[in-house]
Amino acid sequence: MKEKDVRFVRILLRALPEMWFYEIVTGFLVGLLVLPVQKAFRLIATSSGSAITTANIGDLLSWRLAVLIVVGIIQVLLLSVTEISAPIYLCDSIIRQEEKGIFATLKKAFVAVPRFLKPGGILIFLYVLILVPLAGIGISISLTEDFYIPNFIQSVIDSSLVTAIAFRAVIFALMIVGVLFIYTFHFILIDNEKPLKAMAGSFSLVKKNWKTFLVDYIKFLLIWGVIYLVFYIIFCVIPFNLLEDLGETLPTGYILGPDQLLEDYTELDEAVYAYRFGALISTYIEKYVFSVFYAVGNSAFFLMLTRQYYRFTREEKESFVLKPKNFRHRILTIVSVIVPFVLLIVSLFGAVFFNELYPYRDPVPVVAHRTGGFLSSENSLEGIDIASEHGCYACETDIQRTADGYYIINHDSDFKRLTGVAKKPGEMTLSEIKELKINDTTGSGDLLEVPTMEELLDRGKEDGIVLYLELKGVSADERMADDVIAAVRERDMTDDVVIISLKLDVLNYIEDNYPEFETGALIFSSLGDASNLKSDMIIMEEEMATDVNIDLVHQAGKKVGVWTVNTYESMYHFRDATVDAIITDDLILAEDVQKELEERTDLVIVEDRTIGN
Repeated sequence: MKEKDVRFVRILLRALPEMWFYEIVTGFLVGLLVLPVQKAFRLIATSSGSAITTANIGDLLSWRLAVLIVVGIIQVLLLSVTEISAPIYLCDSIIRQEEKGIFATLKKAFVAVPRFLKPGGILIFLYVLILVPLAGIGISISLTEDFYIPNFIQSVIDSSLVTAIAFRAVIFALMIVGVLFIYTFHFILIDNEKPLKAMAGSFSLVKKNWKTFLVDYIKFLLIWGVIYLVFYIIFCVIPFNLLEDLGETLPTGYILGPDQLLEDYTELDEAVYAYRFGALISTYIEKYVFSVFYAVGNSAFFLMLTRQYYRFTREEKESFVLKPKNFRHRILTIVSVIVPFVLLIVSLFGAVFFNELYPYRDPVPVVAHRTGGFLSSENSLEGIDIASEHGCYACETDIQRTADGYYIINHDSDFKRLTGVAKKPGEMTLSEIKELKINDTTGSGDLLEVPTMEELLDRGKEDGIVLYLELKGVSADERMADDVIAAVRERDMTDDVVIISLKLDVLNYIEDNYPEFETGALIFSSLGDASNLKSDMIIMEEEMATDVNIDLVHQAGKKVGVWTVNTYESMYHFRDATVDAIITDDLILAEDVQKELEERTDLVIVEDRTIGN
């Protein structure tokens, strides 16, 4: 058969049922095999009594480190089998027209695992786990597919033109690496090459056929993009517009407010039920359709790569013959009928119990970062006034000790950025620090003094605002904890402060000796269950604040804070989340997003809380 008779779209359409069936089976198997491994990983990480975080990383230097490495490798290998090796073998059997079942394909993938347990295999898994997610091109696994540079680090990178350009140059280089090694797994799995030789083979293959690769890749993206656009119009745009038109005809005052009970609405208009039913069924079907779309899209990508691999490495062109519909086609036909019916029933009940499923949520309290965020010079007394004027629940600030035992407010380890003096607080007396002049970080040109802790506490008490006091830097110790608490007690502000820190030993000391004080552990990564940390509040960096982690902390009876929420997407998400506080620099954005959230229709609420925002 001539190559022009073999169309990728033709192969893809015929292979879709088999690919979707594979995703269903492996999704179930991942739950059976991978999730217990993940649970074991968390249990081992918390076996010391609390989660391993950036603040107590030293606890890893024991038997736990070796065990965690072994468990982590098992998890990576399991996911690599189900999400990379088996899909490649599945595509291989589709292209070669071999009749192989799902379990036979998985068995073949598991048998191939020893091929990766060689020195070169380490490079391959670094490529899969870190380089591909950062670059956005290549083969990855779900464990790290969402891995990216945290926003607080990205903001530092983008603060300088040089570092911003250098960072993007590195990302572009990683994209090239991702393309050059994209056939590595095919060489290992299909032609049984050793890892290093497979990487060299992929490099040579791409270099020789890069034009064809790019053309086929662009075609694939266009095909999948058109399918996505069609699905988006059918399942998103049209239902949304129809429901929005219906929503305009609804009676006013039917949406429950913060002080209203469901019993207040015993006779809701039938149009309201119809509207809510439409919102639920359209959203549920949309989520189902696109979950199928993305799952099958992953397999389709492997199919494209595998077909290319054969075309680039074999002189004989593949043939393709339509196979008769089989058991998998019948199963998927049944599923395609059952799933919408189940969603229909769920939506009918959901329309009746809508307010229980999607209850009103009070606005998440806002904590102004470094006293007043962007609206004031950082860590200034004026920032407390501004935060209070904008209705913030609290201000966050940083406390450090001077050489003569006093306490001042400063974020950095020294004063160079703000005053031009490259000395640390612990190297200067209070009188010397008071002579420094801070350049107003808002750009006003004003020169300000470095505030003392006492001045900050007095201003906070005057404005009636809660203060998040971060015990900061090398001087954050038990002595600082004793002194800060004494100053707070002297002003009768025990209930008006939350003492936070990156140092868990200091927080443990406070919890043991001053249990009446509320504490908050600042963390931006952890191994294990962070709810085990000895603190009243777990304040997570925003990428760590997943629904799972938030629920775990709440189940332990503790509060959840999120830092530093400065983008629109993050603000929209966390102001509607179940967290207890968000720390932000952008107070205006927080106000605007809250107004937008309060004006949402039921349809938007369902989409936000079901699909995500």
